[in-house]
Amino acid sequence: MTQPTRYISYGAGVGSTALLCYMIDEVRAGDIEVVFSNHGCDMPENYEYLAYVQKALDIEITQVKPDIGTREGNRFENLYDYFIFKQITPSIHIRSCTFKAKIEPFYKYAKRPSIVYMGITYDEKRRAKDSPKKYTKSVYPLVDAGISRMDALKIIEDAGLSIPQKSGCYFCPFQSKTQWRALYDNHRELFEKAVILETNAAKFRSYLLPNMSIVDLKKAYEEQTKLDDYIEVNR
Repeated sequence: MTQPTRYISYGAGVGSTALLCYMIDEVRAGDIEVVFSNHGCDMPENYEYLAYVQKALDIEITQVKPDIGTREGNRFENLYDYFIFKQITPSIHIRSCTFKAKIEPFYKYAKRPSIVYMGITYDEKRRAKDSPKKYTKSVYPLVDAGISRMDALKIIEDAGLSIPQKSGCYFCPFQSKTQWRALYDNHRELFEKAVILETNAAKFRSYLLPNMSIVDLKKAYEEQTKLDDYIEVNR
C-alpha cells in the first residue's frame, strides 16, 4: 500500500508558523513538505514573513499558484484581477476566494494519498474539520496537543522567530476597521486598489465592510487628516 505524502499547509500566520516550529525536525528531515498557496494578494508583511521564516529556519517552502480562471484565453494573474473582471468583492458568507485561491490549489498540488497538517490552535478547535477530499486526511497537531494561541506565540518565540501578523488578503472583508486604517496608513496604494475593487462592484451593492463602504471610510480618514492639519496650523 502506498504511504501517504505528508504536508503542512502554511499561511504565514501565527497558527501555521507555530505548527511549522512544532514539527520542524520532520520538515528538516524531508518527511514533510511545507506548502504555501500564493494567489498574489496577501499582505506585503505576509510575503516578507514567508521569506524571513525560510531563511531563519533554513528550510524551503513550496509555493503553488492557483488556477483562478481565464479571461479571453489568458489566465488571471492574481485574485484581485479575477474580482475586478467579475465586478464583485469577496464575501464573508460564501468565502469563495478562500476555496478558489487557497484550498483548491493546495489539494490540486498534493499527491494522493496524503496527510495534511493544519495550524489551528486549541482555542479554534471548532474549525478543525475533516478533509474536503477523500484521498487526504486532515490532522490538527496543535488541537490534539491542547496548544492554545498563547502557547503558539511562545513556541514561535522559543524558536527564535519574530511574531507574524495575521495572514490574509489586503482586501479581505474580514478585516476590522483598525486593520483597514493600518492598510491606509502603511500601504496606501493597496488601500486605493481595494477602493477601486469595491467601486467596480457598486452595481451589485457589494461592500468590503458590513453596511459601510470603504469609500466612506477613506473620506473619513481624509477629513480627519485635514482636521489634524488645521489644528496644527492654528495652535
